[in-house]
Amino acid sequence: MMSMKVTFLGGAGEYGRSSFLLEYSQGTVMVDCGVMKKDVPMKEKYPLLRQRDARKIDAVFVTHSHEDHTLALPWLSRLGYRGPVFATGQTIKQTKRYISSWRKNQRNIPYSPADERRLAFVKLPDYRTNEWLRFNDHLTFKYGRSGHTAGSVWFAFHADSQTVFFSGDCSLESTLLSYEWPKIQQVDLAVMDGAYGDFDADQAELLGEAAAAVAVAASSGEQVLFQVPSVGKSQELLAACAKQHIPLYADSGVSKGCEELAESPDWLNGEDTRTFFRRIARPGSPVTKVQKPSDVQPGSAGFFTAETLLAHKERLTGKNVHLFSAGPEDEELKNFACQASIPYTKFKLKVHPGLRENQRLVSMLRPVRTVFTHGTPENVQRLIGKMPGCSEYVACSCGDTVDVKADLGEKQALRGKSK
Repeated sequence: MMSMKVTFLGGAGEYGRSSFLLEYSQGTVMVDCGVMKKDVPMKEKYPLLRQRDARKIDAVFVTHSHEDHTLALPWLSRLGYRGPVFATGQTIKQTKRYISSWRKNQRNIPYSPADERRLAFVKLPDYRTNEWLRFNDHLTFKYGRSGHTAGSVWFAFHADSQTVFFSGDCSLESTLLSYEWPKIQQVDLAVMDGAYGDFDADQAELLGEAAAAVAVAASSGEQVLFQVPSVGKSQELLAACAKQHIPLYADSGVSKGCEELAESPDWLNGEDTRTFFRRIARPGSPVTKVQKPSDVQPGSAGFFTAETLLAHKERLTGKNVHLFSAGPEDEELKNFACQASIPYTKFKLKVHPGLRENQRLVSMLRPVRTVFTHGTPENVQRLIGKMPGCSEYVACSCGDTVDVKADLGEKQALRGKSK
């Protein structure tokens, strides 16, 4: 019997361009197809894809919409891929916006608008989570909510009497989004989110600290501008800051993400959260939609993407502005704030699992082998050193292949702490 194989075309030993190739006896599928957002040479920005790889893939499964998981999809299309791209409805809508924005803001894109239009998205229904579904006669899969963004999911695949689990970007402690625990009997390989290494803190406490600092800055008359992604941390921060009873503003991208949450109440944690986002979608919203940072009044807080802030950066100087970021930080914006002597504060908020979350998930899944991705080698090594001993941990880099059932070399296999 053939062993399933996972090849890391990106995302292993680095933060960005998550792209994983899963081969089984009768076919090949891909999980995520992202870019490296930071400024790097083209060969490091896109996954390690070749034309023959693209043409042998039967389907792509997308965990969520963020650029480092989706924006190489048109490049895959350029290389000849013509199959389905499976994702939740929320992820499909968000991904299309990210693709459009990427084209507007990037130079030297290695594909055409026609390659974008050829992508054949297929919606995964919200009501079929944690249920084994048949892809073909040889491969079944299931998915569940991962707590990272509205529409984000984990995946599990079963073929050749083996099961491989992909956590996607996940958060078990999100105060905004629910996490759905996988119902899986035996996992042979788990590909996990190691973005934060061994960082360990409670998400509710982190949010409380950030919201309180925003309230203090606003009460002193500062114009608080928070750099956030259009979906994810931005909505969780907005909900936390609303409890501080300060005027709130958001750009069109962040506002759109809020409105989509109101349309997806089943993804949200708790009735108070659902009520807040339903109010945003109605007249008299607690969050005012604006086009530019200068529309934010002193003593208020505005939530903007880095692209919006950079497009209007010259208007930020000479004012009582305080920039905040909950990450991932935009280096150009951070450097501009430093050069312009604009106060800049970085907060740590979790949209990835901390140490205790990864420990809980691995202890529950008890995978035979585990690979942590989405993190630097140093962070991953620290994380492995504190993980439970119920799994064998595999250190991988881009281009590596893990044979699910084969013996591992001494250099590749690492051990967590004893039980």
